[in-house]
Amino acid sequence: GDAVAALTVSEGLVKCAGDTATKHDYPWNSTCVGCPSGKVLATSGATEQVSCTLCLKGKFSLMGSRSCSECPVGKFNDVDTGVALCSSCPTGKFSAITGLTVCADCAAGKYENNTGKSFCVDCVAGKYFGTAAQTTDSCTPCAAGKYSTATGATSDDTCQDCSKGKYETTGGKSICDDCVAGKYGTTTAATVEGNCTACTVADANTISPAGSSVNTDCVCDKGYYGNQDNCTGCDTGKYLATTGATAETQCG
Repeated sequence: GDAVAALTVSEGLVKCAGDTATKHDYPWNSTCVGCPSGKVLATSGATEQVSCTLCLKGKFSLMGSRSCSECPVGKFNDVDTGVALCSSCPTGKFSAITGLTVCADCAAGKYENNTGKSFCVDCVAGKYFGTAAQTTDSCTPCAAGKYSTATGATSDDTCQDCSKGKYETTGGKSICDDCVAGKYGTTTAATVEGNCTACTVADANTISPAGSSVNTDCVCDKGYYGNQDNCTGCDTGKYLATTGATAETQCG
């Protein structure tokens, strides 16, 4: 029994069970034993398990392997004692290349709430975060009245004031809302729709484009001409297909 144990060798190697001399001398030794997980044997014809060598940091092996494999992306191995499987990167960390011994922290402006990932998730447009290794989507929203189009932002420096003619009520947005057609807004960083002012009520036939920022954007609507305080309709049989006409001669 001891002789058989001493002569067992790594499974799957070319000379293991096919070595004619060995089988001839020891016909009972017909079964090869694989190196245990975390160890490998690159040569054939070995007779003892001590010939198996450990996989080092950044690598792993399954039973009977001839060579160590690099840890895949999203995983790592930081020990030299030989492992069958690499460990998953924890939350807040990632590994984008194979064979790593340690996972990298998610950069500021990113997060990762799952384990074993090869990349981190950007804070969406309208949000930011200034600390690395973030483990949850707790990105900070831009304040109301502001917006940001940048993904993966690291500070509120990317949050910009809504321009005149726009507003934003909730925060954390990538765009601001326009003042609706027929209104205009003269202030920046407006946080409520109430900052939009209706075109003069002196004449109900005035209109302004959505997102207007000055009173002079208010003009006579289609079919009318004049100024915003006094818009007159084209005569019967005539028409105006555009806004902003100022003279009757523009009626077609």
